[in-house]
Amino acid sequence: SPWPLCQALRKDTWTDRETGWCVSKFLPVPLASLSDLEAMGALQRPTSRGRARCRSFCNLLSLFYAFLSPGSVLFCHNVLAGMNGAFTRNKSLIVLRANSDEQETAWVDIVAPGAPAEKLPTSYVKRWPYWVIRDAPDMERHLLMPVKNPMSDTTAEAEGWAFPMSFDELWFAEDLPTPQVQLGICAIIKDGRPRYVCPAMDVSISIGDSVWCNRGLKTVPLGKRWIDIDASPLDSVLLMAYRKKATHSKWTPILSRGRQTKESIKLLLEAASKSELQSGYHLVTLPMFTSSILFDAVKDLQEGSRVRVFLGSVEKMPLQLEDVPTWDWAELEVGLKTVGGGSESEYMPQVYKKLYEDLQAEEPT
Repeated sequence: SPWPLCQALRKDTWTDRETGWCVSKFLPVPLASLSDLEAMGALQRPTSRGRARCRSFCNLLSLFYAFLSPGSVLFCHNVLAGMNGAFTRNKSLIVLRANSDEQETAWVDIVAPGAPAEKLPTSYVKRWPYWVIRDAPDMERHLLMPVKNPMSDTTAEAEGWAFPMSFDELWFAEDLPTPQVQLGICAIIKDGRPRYVCPAMDVSISIGDSVWCNRGLKTVPLGKRWIDIDASPLDSVLLMAYRKKATHSKWTPILSRGRQTKESIKLLLEAASKSELQSGYHLVTLPMFTSSILFDAVKDLQEGSRVRVFLGSVEKMPLQLEDVPTWDWAELEVGLKTVGGGSESEYMPQVYKKLYEDLQAEEPT
């Protein structure tokens, strides 16, 4: 389920005096990666005093992780006694089986024509605020709406929101209605200045005046390859999308043609001047359109279903995925997966109960 584990992981925890890490006792829960452990509270960010020690500890985790089969997650407490008492309890090595076969993306590629790709750790990107541009009720203005992210917002963390972002999978809870899925563009903005763009998928459930993007873990997909705005010709960029219905299916186009993005990129550039975006890095998504093919794919998910969305400078969208020059186009790729619902879970954070209450209130009596 996308979220019932947040409280469960914290049932028996202690804080290491040397590093400032909060360590949780093993519980048999499904996890997708070490970063999910951190996002869900099993590991919390260290104090500045403990960063060097924690870095050594994380390197140690990575070393053990390399020997595990894909889809496994390593979690240990004081694996080596020689860490000078870095942890106050001596626990044994613990392996948690993940409920995902996805190999988590560790780096974002930043591409520009004629230049080698630069890389940025995804763990760094996950800590940035995430926004979506939506139409105001009067349809004459655009509103910049925040998406709850506990890794960038201490208030969201205190309220119990789960970390929703993922570079690899998009989860759909089986006890929620099929969300609206729109393709669009995401701009990466630093200190009020747009730096990069990539494809985006805005996945949301609207109930009255509320729009639910964060519906638990892996409900907000992120692009894994970005275009450098300063080094790329944006006037000719098209948005293109493909899907694979099941594991052994062929990739087929979601769109009949590539969609022009010039006006959408212009709107994103204008949004960068908003006061909320003037400090630090921000991810800002502009939904552009929906697709009946994409909606049908989400409504009837099958094992191995995937979606790939591209931004690239090209005159015409390739009909075959094999003809896409993936090395210098921006890309978002996610596996689509149905997961267990959280409505009956005793561990569901209070903030998500409103989603189910509102859905129940909308049902005809």
